[in-house]
Amino acid sequence: MLEPSNDLDTSARLTWRKSRFSGGPQTSCVEAAAGGGAVFVRDTKNRVGGTLDFRSANWATFITGLSTDQQSDCP
Repeated sequence: MLEPSNDLDTSARLTWRKSRFSGGPQTSCVEAAAGGGAVFVRDTKNRVGGTLDFRSANWATFITGLSTDQQSDCP
């Protein structure tokens, strides 16, 4: 994982995508954007509050793990 950042210039140039689960009764939503070999994650309700920055390979491993867990028979 890279260091958390609060670079508003970089943040403004990225194309942010909101989770398809956002907008429902849940209040904890995040957005993600990719650029420069990294994936950035931020709080939808506090977009200027900084981001968590992950190397693209680490993010891909994380997403693969989520997909694998969702297909598991474990409760």
